[in-house]
Amino acid sequence: MAKILVVDDDDNLLYLFPLLLEREGHIVQTVSSKDKAIDTFSKFLPDLVILDIWLQREDGRKLCKEIKTKRNGNIPVVLMSTSVKLLDDYAAWDADAGIEKPFDVHALNKTVNEVLSRYQHTRKPISA
Repeated sequence: MAKILVVDDDDNLLYLFPLLLEREGHIVQTVSSKDKAIDTFSKFLPDLVILDIWLQREDGRKLCKEIKTKRNGNIPVVLMSTSVKLLDDYAAWDADAGIEKPFDVHALNKTVNEVLSRYQHTRKPISA
C-alpha cells in the first residue's frame, strides 16, 4: 500500500485514478493544479506522484523537478502525457517513468508497482 498523489487538470482522470489505484490497496489524493499539488504534497506526504506534463498554463515537468528537489530525489514521480515524444525524455526532468495517455489499466498498475518497488529499499525518512 502506498500514498499516491495524482496531479492532472482532467476531471475525468481525477475521478478515475482513485477508483483504479484504491482497488490495488493504495491511498489516493487528487489535485488539479501546481499550487494545490504543492500544498497537498506537504500535508499528504505521498510515496509516489503521478503528474500530467501539461497542466493548465503550467508545465508539469518543472513541478516534477521541484518535487524532486524538495524531497532530495527521494520520491518517485511518474509523468503522463498524450505525447509519446514528450515522454521519451522523462528522465531529463528527473522523473522515474512515463505513462502515455490514454493508458491501459494493467500498464498503469505495472508502472506504479515497478516504480514503488525500486524506491522501497532506498526510502529514507523525510521531514516535511
